[in-house]
Order: sequence, then C-alpha cells, then structure tokens
Amino acid sequence: MGTRDNIRTAGEGNGRIRHRSIRIETMSHTQTAVIGGGGFIGRHVVSELLAQGRTPVVVSQEYSTINGADVRVADVTDTAVTAEALDGCTSVIHLAARAGGIQMHDTSGLYRSNRTVTDSVLEACAARRITDVFIASSQVVYRNAESPLEETSPIVSSVDDPTQYAWSKASDEVIAKWWGSTDDRRVVIGRFGNIYGAGAPYDETRSTVIHALIRRFCEAKSGSRVEVWGDGTAVRSFLYVADAAAGVVTALTHGEPGAVYNIDSGVAHTIADVARTINEVVGNELELVFDPSKPSGVAYRVGSVDRLAALGFEPSVPLHDGIEATIADFHNRANHGEFSGTLA
Repeated sequence: MGTRDNIRTAGEGNGRIRHRSIRIETMSHTQTAVIGGGGFIGRHVVSELLAQGRTPVVVSQEYSTINGADVRVADVTDTAVTAEALDGCTSVIHLAARAGGIQMHDTSGLYRSNRTVTDSVLEACAARRITDVFIASSQVVYRNAESPLEETSPIVSSVDDPTQYAWSKASDEVIAKWWGSTDDRRVVIGRFGNIYGAGAPYDETRSTVIHALIRRFCEAKSGSRVEVWGDGTAVRSFLYVADAAAGVVTALTHGEPGAVYNIDSGVAHTIADVARTINEVVGNELELVFDPSKPSGVAYRVGSVDRLAALGFEPSVPLHDGIEATIADFHNRANHGEFSGTLA
C-alpha cells in the first residue's frame, strides 16, 4: 500500500471542473464490487475507485461498457447468482435501487423490489465472506425539519405516511446494521441528498429537480416562459455526482462500523436560486414563472456533512460549476439524439 498524488476531472466533456490535488491511499490488489455500477452514481463511483488504485467490479442487471471495470451481468435478486458475481471481491458498494422523481406515480412494488435486492446482496456477501460493505440510503428517511439534518435526527415512522421508497431505505438500514453486527462484519450507510451531474436521467418521471429544470430550460425557445413547480422558496442542498462518489469511497474506506453518513454538500439553496442559476448559464433570457399549485416537496431539506467531513471529505464543485457541467452533458447527449419530445 502506498500513496500518490491525484487530480481528477469531474463531469464528462467539461474540463473546467477539477478536483484539488490530494494524497490518497492506493490499494492495487483490492477488488471492490459496485452493485448498480452501471447507473448514474455508480459510474462515477467506478471512476473514483480507479483513481484511488482499486480494481472496480461492476455488477449490473444489464451489460454496458464501463472504462477500466470488469463488468459482470447478474440478477441481483438471486442470491446464488449474485454471490457468483462477487467472486474475488473484498468489499461491496451497494447502490442498486428503484427510485423516482416527483412525477413518478406508479410506485407499486417499489418497497418489495428494493428490499429483495438488499437482502440478496447481503446474503451473497455472507456467502463470499465479504465483510466490508457500503449500503446506499437516502435522506428521505428523515422526518421533516427546519434545520440541517444530522445523522441522529429522527427518521420516518408510520405516522409520517412515508413513501414506499422511504420505507425501503429505512428498512435497508435496519437490516444492514443487524447484518453488520455479527461475524466481524463492517457495514457503513450513506444517506444521499440531492445528487446531480453528468450522466443523470432527464426524463420527467425519474429526474430530480436540477435535471428536470435543466431540460426544461434547455428546450425552451429564447425569450419564452419557463414554469417552475412551487413558489420557489423550498430549500435544498445539492451535491455534484463526482463529489458524491468521493464521499461513498471515503465512507467505505474510513467509516466506523455501523455508522451512518450524510452524503451531501451541506449548503442551502432555494429552488428559485437554482432556477435563476440555470437560466443564467443557459443564456436564453427566459422568464421564470412559479406555480404554487404544483408540488414542490418538503419546505426544507439540507443534510449536515460534519460527520463525513471528519473523515476527510470535502466537496469541491460549487453549484454554479456543477450546473454548467450538467448543462454541457445534457447538450452533448441531446446532440447525439438521446432525447425525444419535450417536457410538458
């Protein structure tokens, strides 16, 4: 094990965002499986692992080429198949889950689907005697609050009428902590905030607020009006996806057994501020129209990152730069014919 200097570029096709030069540990013979490594966050986690000298193994339902990674196709709901895919791995990052944006209406089976996958992954890890595991959760498990959410903040219960997704993540945490309490296993849990950036989905049923707004603004004609859901006063924190990937690997590498870590920027922004920033970067001189009759989610959700910062994590991509990179990603993919139609 040694150290090396590393400078990595965050965001595809945008050389303006660069991470500071840091000293990192290299583990040249360590294989880390990324369950869901072909997804939005997963691909960036693979890049982060490569930057840190690890050997990533992508375990995915479908095959896709991911530079520098061994890709293994597996039905991760099947424990035996998943265990076979984990052959040779010494640690696991579990990111696979069904989720959705604010417009997703059909959530039937989401709880069962997510719970089945997590159970299968943990059982497969036990079969392979893999003891270091990162489990992805979400800040939707928190109850509504008016101050930054700490990992000890109250989480949802039945009285909060949580979504199936929130229930699935809260349940995953309970099962993972129980699993990690035996046989010298080490499990860490990462609660993701609003992650955005290159490679995300931009369709209305799966996209998060920044991606939905970026598509809406980019597809609007110069001088036209763009509708923003809600009155714009809702407050959120946002984390660029390359920073999120660094947070995941930091938690896996240095996190305390059984601990929970918010993976977030901790910086509060109103939705109105985000919309204005996107409008400025797009440069089409669009008129913003806020519609309070449309859903805007909870009034305030900002995750404290003090606990993860104590492990050495520090986000390095400001919101404006991250939005620039994400808009560049949207234009690049649109120019290659990835999107059809427009958002209503």
